[in-house]
Amino acid sequence: MAKSLQDKVIIVTGAGRGIGRAIALALAGDGARVVVCDIGASLQGAGLDAGPAQQVVDEIKTLGGEALVSTLSMGTLGWISAGLILLATLLLAPEIKFGRRARPGAALVEEVSE
Repeated sequence: MAKSLQDKVIIVTGAGRGIGRAIALALAGDGARVVVCDIGASLQGAGLDAGPAQQVVDEIKTLGGEALVSTLSMGTLGWISAGLILLATLLLAPEIKFGRRARPGAALVEEVSE
């Protein structure tokens, strides 16, 4: 049976831990190529650490999926150009951006292209 997200690229923010991690793993399990975005800050918001995002990428790859780490901050517009560079390495434009960042009025899933 074909996986519904086969060959789609999905960017998941906050994917290094918790619910974002679970979402990234589920999407990869359904065939998506996942860009695991997480700056790796502590629960108090301090510091930067690529470790949590890398662990998720390693887990996805162990399960046979494709994934990349991004430690870019989603809080600035600068992530867009750097994100495009990351996606270019996958040779596929992003299909879906999934942001689990809690902010009033924000959409959880935004379709970027069809």
